[in-house]
This record gives sequence, C-alpha cells and structure tokens, in this order.
Amino acid sequence: MSLILYHLLVTFLLTARQEAFAFRSTSTSTSTSSLQTTAKGDFESKVWRPTKDDVERISYGKKARVRGTGSRKVPHRLNGEERSAFARAKTKGFVECFGRGYRRERAGSPLVNSWRNWSDASGRPAIAVYKASRRAKGEDNDEVEVDFSTLREGGGELRKRMVEAEEIMPGGVVERGEMFMLEDWSSSRKDTHQLPRCTVSWTCKDRSEAKALAKLLVKKFVE
Repeated sequence: MSLILYHLLVTFLLTARQEAFAFRSTSTSTSTSSLQTTAKGDFESKVWRPTKDDVERISYGKKARVRGTGSRKVPHRLNGEERSAFARAKTKGFVECFGRGYRRERAGSPLVNSWRNWSDASGRPAIAVYKASRRAKGEDNDEVEVDFSTLREGGGELRKRMVEAEEIMPGGVVERGEMFMLEDWSSSRKDTHQLPRCTVSWTCKDRSEAKALAKLLVKKFVE
C-alpha cells in the first residue's frame, strides 16, 4: 500500500469515527431532553383531581367513572333549582346560594359540594356568595368566601394566596386548617370533600358589594 493511500485510509477512518461520535452525542442529548420533558410531565400529572365528567355524573346521582370520586356520605345530587345555580356559577366563576345551601332532605349542601368539586376539577379556588336568608328583617348579612384548598397547593403557596386575597379587601376571616401543615398536596389522592378547607371570608352588608367582591376574586384568581 502506498503512503498516500495509507494516509487517505487513516483520514477516512478518523472522519467516520468523529461523525459516529457526534451522532451518538446528539442522540444522547435528544434522549435526555425527552426524559426531562417526560419527567416534568409525570411530575405535573401527579396532581390528582376529579374529572369534570365525574363531577357532572355524581351531581345527577350517577356513579363516578373514576373510583374514589364522591361519597355516599356527602350529598352532591342537585335538584332543578340548584342545577340552574350550578350552571350560572360555571359562567360567572362563583356560586350563589341562600345561607350555606343546606337542604334538609339531603342532610347537607349539594350545591356547595358540587361547586367545590367543579372548582377542584378545574384547578381553581371555590368562590361563593352565601346570601342572607333573612335580610328583610335585618337579621343577617351576606358572606363572600374563597376556598383555596381546591388548588391542592402547599402551605407556602397558600399563604401567598391568602395575602393576595386580603389585599383585595382587608378584614377577611382566615381559616387555615390542615393544609398549612404540609408543603406539598400535589400528590395527595384525597377526594375533594376530604381536603381540609383553607378559606378567607368577608361579611358584606350590601348584596351588590358581595357580588362585586366575588367578581374581583374571580378576576384575580380564576381569569
């Protein structure tokens, strides 16, 4: 073999080796990137929530498709009037009901429970206007409440949310509950009714003031 051919062969082999190494490096980089994306996606998917479909199903008294959604001990089945209020709440971003929506024959508050479920499924706080049932007699006031537990966030994030809520209207009554004891609720498999409430609430003497506050909360935390 001549010296020239020898050099050409060596050059060819070195070039082929470099190209093969570059290909492997690119492939490894791409694979690593895909794994990171997958890992991030897996982490985000750890946040368990009920599906909107199941929230609708149990509001009609049907069985949820995903086991663990809803409970026979917690009323969710809506009557005609409650269903209309539920539909309006989806549009406005907050639910309205007299008192706490308690219905004697259901021994609970189906509308409030269903709205909290829907808020959890949507990944947003449950905002409600509890209208005074005896306002005409001057015996009661409207109450506005925002429940952050349905965000399924840890204590640090919840504290920030509560501070932001109080900045909208100072003087709110805070109920922190057990949510502040854990820094991460994202992997919790608890159903909505098992989440400890984490709320800020305000008493409003005027109905228009109550609705205006609810709209501000929706604009801040939902839209």
